[in-house]
Amino acid sequence: MSTHPLISIITPVYNHENFIGKCIDSVIAQTVTSWELIIIDDGSTDRTGSIVESYADSRIRYVRQENRGIEFLADTYNSALSIGRGELVAILEGDDWWPPDKLSRQVRDFDDAETVLSFGYTQEVDEQGVPIRLIPEHPLPDEALHNLPVGRASRYLMDMKILTYLFPVSVVIRKDALISVGGFQQLPYLPLVDYPTFMQLSRKGRFAFHREILGYWRRHGESITRRKYYRINEGVYRYLLQFQQDHVDALPISAEEFALINREWQEFKWHQWFTLGRWFLVDGEWEKARRAFARCRPYTFNWKHPALLAYCIVSACVHQNIEWLIDSLHLMPLTKCLESFNRDNITLSKDMLEEL
Repeated sequence: MSTHPLISIITPVYNHENFIGKCIDSVIAQTVTSWELIIIDDGSTDRTGSIVESYADSRIRYVRQENRGIEFLADTYNSALSIGRGELVAILEGDDWWPPDKLSRQVRDFDDAETVLSFGYTQEVDEQGVPIRLIPEHPLPDEALHNLPVGRASRYLMDMKILTYLFPVSVVIRKDALISVGGFQQLPYLPLVDYPTFMQLSRKGRFAFHREILGYWRRHGESITRRKYYRINEGVYRYLLQFQQDHVDALPISAEEFALINREWQEFKWHQWFTLGRWFLVDGEWEKARRAFARCRPYTFNWKHPALLAYCIVSACVHQNIEWLIDSLHLMPLTKCLESFNRDNITLSKDMLEEL
């Protein structure tokens, strides 16, 4: 009989017939046997349900609901959380999978009563399972990996150069801590549960980190992070500003660090929207250029060349590219300023304007 605490595994699925078998097999293969797998099917229209029901294992529970979509993702997760009986909670989406020693490595971390979350490396793979990158990609200090002092990890989760280095597929959470923050979190403007949930958990206790791969995250065309990239990016920035406002006095983060975090975000957002506007200008899409440049305005006060934005807006209004305006007004020094705003030097597409 196992002496390990029961682990409730939450597995949301939607049309995962091509992946759910590998996902379930990776749970059954765990060297720890004290788990329950709660599969919440958000109204799949393919063979996902029949594949799940083909497994004759009493530890697997299949719950089907009417399709609610990503806007109600937290409700789906919290429904599974309310069903679960475990002291610990793990997340395994239906298109991902685990190495067989994942749970055995992490369950020991919770012998320390101060630990609220355990994670390790996540291997990102493509639709066929071919490795793409290892996350976290770059070394992080112990204070980020272990959340010491408590709350310190949020400083790195807010850094636009880092953001989510905790990926759900690699994470195990103490259920009591998760309940204490209100369960899985989701905001109307942010179609994610992991980022706000992990930010809130960073206020509750220590993290444990393993320098091994503890989950395989499949990136494919239907992934939320791919379909909603720009909305997620915008929502994360909005959320971290609210998080700062709510908890600034309780976090072990200096005023100077907060200022740096926010300045880098503001410059990134300005650069992103300006580059998009510039792209529309080059292609003669004048109205869309004006709309993109308008999105720069909240960040202009923090930029070295506010005049550049003004001239580009004028260019869009008179239906002429900026180079023509610079030449007409003999403003050649501005030419060099434009060189860094190339659509190839920042991740964006024209879809960003309509998505946001």
